[in-house]
Amino acid sequence: MNDKKQDANVRIDNELKLEAFYPISNFTAVFLSFVGGHTSRFNYNDTKNRTTFEIARDETWIFFDRIAGSGFGLQIGNQNTSETREWWWDKDLDSLRLYYNRGPFHFELMGGQQIGGESTLVSLSPRDMEIPRIMGLASWAWNYKQRLELFFLKQWDNSTQEKPGDIIRRRNRDQFDDDMAWFGIRAIGEIGVNNYGSINYWADFAGARGKEVVTDYKNDGANGRDLGPAFARVDKLHRNNVSGWGMDIGAFWTLPFELQPTLTLSYARGSGDRNPNNGHNSTFRQTGIQRNNWRFNGVSRFKIYGELFDPELSNMGIFTSALGLRVFKNSSIEMVYHKYDQVEAVDSIRNNSLNENPNGRSRDLGQEMDLVMNFREWKRLELELTGAVFDPGSAFDKRDLAYSIFFDVNYNF
Repeated sequence: MNDKKQDANVRIDNELKLEAFYPISNFTAVFLSFVGGHTSRFNYNDTKNRTTFEIARDETWIFFDRIAGSGFGLQIGNQNTSETREWWWDKDLDSLRLYYNRGPFHFELMGGQQIGGESTLVSLSPRDMEIPRIMGLASWAWNYKQRLELFFLKQWDNSTQEKPGDIIRRRNRDQFDDDMAWFGIRAIGEIGVNNYGSINYWADFAGARGKEVVTDYKNDGANGRDLGPAFARVDKLHRNNVSGWGMDIGAFWTLPFELQPTLTLSYARGSGDRNPNNGHNSTFRQTGIQRNNWRFNGVSRFKIYGELFDPELSNMGIFTSALGLRVFKNSSIEMVYHKYDQVEAVDSIRNNSLNENPNGRSRDLGQEMDLVMNFREWKRLELELTGAVFDPGSAFDKRDLAYSIFFDVNYNF
């Protein structure tokens, strides 16, 4: 996919996390967490070695549970907001969150806005600047191991919009300014099938509506002069009304045999639009604070839409199949296959890790094979090895294989 100069890139990350938890009373607690990170990047084709060190604020909050003896709780501060499949959201946010738990019912209502940078090296991302959000989740455990969930998210993008002709730093590019609302429902659960093991299922359905401003950038100035790698010029602004839909349905069947072999099939689809910038855009997009991390019958989460391509579900259909095994006492190996197709053949993909644009002539984006291995056989040590190969389809003019290997070691003191 990328030219040869990008091959053989290696990144090594070392991280140290310090956490402090203090229970003020039986129903009140304070939590503080900070992360120190050291990153080395180098390429086997040159001699450059780039090293950085940063300190990041992690979760810092205070929690009040069972307020006045009720089922309500309140959490204030920089906190992780997540849901089971991370299909809607999973992000640390400066926010205020109200909980309610009573029997089979769970409810969360949260509002907030990021007010600080990510770390000593990374300021607040342009995608998160001046974006207040209100989020809601209601869950009903209607039967044993089975739930219905309702989701809602509303965001207002108050970030500054550039004007055509403005020259900005490339790192400050903010292509999408969205005043959007998302709403949807999920059914998720596990069903025993007598002597044939168990089946876990999920079905997510979502709608997205609102208004967007899409900014096109170019690398040259108004006089045609190359701006270099650090700057970009605002070319055009597109203002659209948005209405789209998305879904993700699937199941995995765990057989009652040794190693617990697990078979998975799923299909996800986000609506598209052949002419997305003509004033109305029917392309679905996720909330922007999703991670799309989950696990089937393995011991750890992984990227459910591909470890390497890792696209946002937008103008795309994704077929997934997988075979997993539980090995030893607390370890797992999974082979995962993905097939990607655009709903409408256009020359852009909203978000993905490869940062390659399709040609707009074919809908075939390609396929990916992932190997995900996790080992948790020790009290303090966790090992993870992930390999991925992406084979681009005819939607890309560059057809070279892309591949990645990720090795992670966690030692908990």
